[in-house]
Amino acid sequence: MQLKGMVRMKRTVDTEWLQLVGGPFHLRNRGPGNVIYNTGTPADEGDGILLGKDDTVQIGASAVWVRSTNLPSVIAYQVLAGVNESATVSRREQAVADGRVYAVGGSDADVPTGQTFDFVMSVGAGIAILKTVHIQAQLSQFTFELYRSPSWSGGGIAQTRNLNDNYSGSDSNVAFTSQEPVIASAGEVLMSQSTYGADAGGSSGRYCEQVYNLGMILRPETEYLLRVINGSGSGGGMTVDVEWSAE
Repeated sequence: MQLKGMVRMKRTVDTEWLQLVGGPFHLRNRGPGNVIYNTGTPADEGDGILLGKDDTVQIGASAVWVRSTNLPSVIAYQVLAGVNESATVSRREQAVADGRVYAVGGSDADVPTGQTFDFVMSVGAGIAILKTVHIQAQLSQFTFELYRSPSWSGGGIAQTRNLNDNYSGSDSNVAFTSQEPVIASAGEVLMSQSTYGADAGGSSGRYCEQVYNLGMILRPETEYLLRVINGSGSGGGMTVDVEWSAE
């Protein structure tokens, strides 16, 4: 959802955080629900200051996050400094701008039937959120599995990238190992889901693709195994792209 920063506007907000930029602002909660607001990036759903029904507040910051805590609520707002050039920024866009979103990718041209393509994700100090896993494969079927605390050795460090190419801060608290790590024990399974493809034409005639939007909060100082299993009757290539954020 989007909230546009303009003079004398109103909008129904629900329990999803929305960011309004271009302030300072005057806000009024017209109800019927309660609203909370935060001039920083909210840490969780309850991280904000209460703005009850018919309450008003003046906010000197240039941006503010708002959400309802129960019933959808109408929030009236105006930019105190007059009409500003303002834009709505999603939480993901803000995280990218802050240099907190990272990505890594890998591929294998020929994964034999029944064999796996593995990533080991090693989380250091601090929390990481596993955002998405995007899998494309020249297969009729694959299964994606996620495990906690695998036993493994070997492999090579995969090159990760910050989605803000202009960011000059510290590196991610997450490292990825690919290039065929040897998995002695997969660990505790957290999810397992199969995807079935269809005839895509071309020389192989097989194609599978799935995007897993996880938003899973991972434990600090913990390792995870991301595994894709070829469930087809023959070998084929696959590409795996992973996105996460550091919190």
